[in-house]
Amino acid sequence: MLDVDSTQSDVLIIGEGSLFDEGLTELLKRSTNLAVSHVVYSDEPAFMNVVQRAQPNVILVCQSGSLNTRQILDWISMSPLMLGLCIFVVRFSSPVVDIYKQPIQDTGKTFQPPRNVVARTANDLIDILRENI
Repeated sequence: MLDVDSTQSDVLIIGEGSLFDEGLTELLKRSTNLAVSHVVYSDEPAFMNVVQRAQPNVILVCQSGSLNTRQILDWISMSPLMLGLCIFVVRFSSPVVDIYKQPIQDTGKTFQPPRNVVARTANDLIDILRENI
């Protein structure tokens, strides 16, 4: 499912095709007026192509298995087209959401340290996303 409409997305959800990321996709589509796209991660070139086509304001990475979030953050930070993106990492096993802002290319760091926010309910997560779009 690495095909995204050519229209811009407010939120691009990246996952492994788990019930967790599919559920988050449905939650955001039904509970918000955000343009939400969902892709199943397969490899770096396909992922970067989808991100460049979708031009999201926010990427939400669903970590529920073996998805390498650190590698995804590194790839995003290496592309000049990705500067200014806000990346959210949500985990199946924890209510803590990591929020990464502003990839930094010239300081040797990939991103500024994440801000950690607790989202105990679906509404908490939606509010956090809206604050950052």
